[in-house]
Amino acid sequence: MMTSRERVRAVLEHHVPDRIPNAWGGCETTGLHVIAYQNLQKVLGVPQTPPRLDTFMVNAVFEEEVIQAMEGDVI
Repeated sequence: MMTSRERVRAVLEHHVPDRIPNAWGGCETTGLHVIAYQNLQKVLGVPQTPPRLDTFMVNAVFEEEVIQAMEGDVI
């Protein structure tokens, strides 16, 4: 099994990783609308806290618990 760093580096070097790197929540443009984010928190079973908002995109800012539950590779 590859680490997140190895996985992302493999893709950047045009190699095949063990799985596609997950970049949800890595930056504001990979976020979700607030309602979708709250539903994701429910599905993942993580504590539901009021989401912080990216005011430009009106997206929720991913919390660490959500990124970990989704096995995020990019922060």
